[in-house]
Amino acid sequence: MKVAIRIAAIVLALIGIVAAVARFVFPRDLATRLEPTRAAMLREMSVVDAKAAERPIEVRTFDRHFSAHLRTTLVHVGPGGVVLALMLLQFSRRFRDRYRAFHRWSGRVVVIGGLASGFAGLYFGTVKPFGGNAERIAALLFGGLFVVSLTRGFLLARQRNFDRHREWMIRAVAVAYGIATIRVFSTIIDPLTAPLGWGMDSVLVASLWSGWIVMVVFAELWIRATRQDALRHTKMIDSGLELASPAGSRIS
Repeated sequence: MKVAIRIAAIVLALIGIVAAVARFVFPRDLATRLEPTRAAMLREMSVVDAKAAERPIEVRTFDRHFSAHLRTTLVHVGPGGVVLALMLLQFSRRFRDRYRAFHRWSGRVVVIGGLASGFAGLYFGTVKPFGGNAERIAALLFGGLFVVSLTRGFLLARQRNFDRHREWMIRAVAVAYGIATIRVFSTIIDPLTAPLGWGMDSVLVASLWSGWIVMVVFAELWIRATRQDALRHTKMIDSGLELASPAGSRIS
C-alpha cells in the first residue's frame, strides 16, 4: 500500500511540475498549443465534440485569462513547480531523518513558495475565475485550506509540535498535489462530456471539485491511519536525539 502511494505521489508531482513548467515557458498560449493534441486524442477515441465550432474561442479566452496577468501567472506556476518537487523530499522519512538541516531549510522554501503560489492561485480563482462562482467557491475553500495548512504547519514546527505539524503539512500537500489530480480528472471528464456539449468552463469546474475532494478526503484518511505510527517514530527520534546530545538537551 505504501509503495503504491509513493508511486502515485511521484507521478502526481511529475504531472504538476510538467504543467507548471509548460505554463511558465508558454504563459500566453499554452492551451492553444495543446489543442491539436486534444483534437487528435478525441479523433482516436471516436469522440465528437458537440461544441467544436466554439472551441477555438474558448481556448483563446482561457489563455487570455493568464496572459492578461502575466506576472501573477509566473508567481503562481514558478514557485509552485519548485514546491511540488520539494514536497516529495519533505515526506521521505529516511531522507528527513538523515538530512534534518536540509529538511528544515527546504521546508521554509516550501512555505514561502507555497504561500506565494497559493495567493496567486487564489487571485485567479476568486477575482478572475474562468469557471464562474463554482470555481470561485472551490478556490476559496481549497485554496484557503492550503494557505491555512501551510501556515499552521510552519507555526507548529516552530513550537516543536512535530506530530501535528506533519498532519497539517499532509493537508497542504493534498491540496498542492490536487492540482495534478485535477488534470487527471480533466482528461477523463473532457472526452466523456464533449458529446454532451460541455464547455471548457464546465470541465474545469467538475475537475477542480473532483480532484481536490478526492485528495483532501484521502489525506484525512491517511492521517488517521498513520497517526499512531508517526507518534511512535517521533518518540523514537526524540529519544535518540536526547541521548546523543550533551546533558540530555534536545537538538533542533
